[in-house]
Amino acid sequence: DFSISDGFTTTLWRRPAAPAREVTREVTREVTREVARVVLAIRGEMKRVEIQEALGLSDEDNFRKNYLRPALEAGLLEMTIPDKPQSSKQRYRLTAQGKNALKTLEREKDAT
Repeated sequence: DFSISDGFTTTLWRRPAAPAREVTREVTREVTREVARVVLAIRGEMKRVEIQEALGLSDEDNFRKNYLRPALEAGLLEMTIPDKPQSSKQRYRLTAQGKNALKTLEREKDAT
C-alpha cells in the first residue's frame, strides 16, 4: 500500500502469510510452560486431582489458575461434562488442537 501526501510517498510492505508449520511453532511457543506440562501429562480422560498429582502439585488454587484454566482457554483441554463443571465425575481430555500441540511438544522435547 502507498499514499502520496505533501510530496511524500509512504509505502507499507506486508509480510506474506506464514506457512502452517511456522504458525504451529508460534502457538506452541506462546503456550506457557505450565500449560505445556498439562498437555504432556494428560493421558486419556483424567480427573483434576489426577492431573495435579501427575504434575506433583499440591495447591489446588495455583493449579486451577496457572495450569487448568489457561489450558481450557487455549482450547487444548476440554471437560467431559461441560454443562456441569463442578461435577464429581468431571474429567479432562485433550482436544484435537491439544493432541496436535502434544505431538509438537514431544517432537521438540525429543530434539533437545
